[in-house]
Amino acid sequence: MTEKSVATEFGSVDRAARPEAFVKYLDTVTGLEAAQAYKQRSYELLNLKPGHRVLDVGCGTGDDVRAMAKIVGLSGRAVGIDNSEVMIAEAKKRSLDLALPVEFRTATASDLPFQNGSFDATRSELLFQHLANPSKTLAEMIRVTRPGGRVGVLDPDWETVVIDALDRRVTRQILSASMDTHVNPWAGRQIFSLFHTAGLREIEVLPATVPLLNFSLAEPVLELRKCVINAVEKSAITEKEG
Repeated sequence: MTEKSVATEFGSVDRAARPEAFVKYLDTVTGLEAAQAYKQRSYELLNLKPGHRVLDVGCGTGDDVRAMAKIVGLSGRAVGIDNSEVMIAEAKKRSLDLALPVEFRTATASDLPFQNGSFDATRSELLFQHLANPSKTLAEMIRVTRPGGRVGVLDPDWETVVIDALDRRVTRQILSASMDTHVNPWAGRQIFSLFHTAGLREIEVLPATVPLLNFSLAEPVLELRKCVINAVEKSAITEKEG
């Protein structure tokens, strides 16, 4: 049986043997300098103002919710939803005593518990890669955003991962086998067409590159050892090559 990786199993955090591993993974990714840069840019593109209401779909531990709460101020509201009770509990714990206008709920992205036009802006990050039907979630995000508001989606395209290694053939095989463990590995490249099909206008695409320049950082983010194990188990490479 193919070994599951943390990065591909965020749809079932509460059923995992070690749910704390998912929290640690998010903290590692969030700590990347490049991730902080594209997050900040995403807030700017949402055009958040004091007094705005903003929703983060698939909020995880709530880092982005707290960051946006500082922008909208006490007259606004920043709300985060996630399908994991573990994540929502962690988000609430990290928000205690911060005096920020935040709210966290356990909910499903494809069935948001809010009325039409409830928010000035709605965003998601690293969510669509886990969805077999992302268009349904996008439709919900649009529904709860007021007319003239903004919707933002940030997601990776796993087939654009590039690794410097000596054996090109084996490296390609490992990456290809790894890509296929994701529910929606092309999520990043599909965002524009999803937005266009959903009828959104003034669509802006912002590509972001995340360089990982040492193995100690690349291993926990890309789970390289598990990528090799998966490739061997799928017979994409031999055990010796792995």
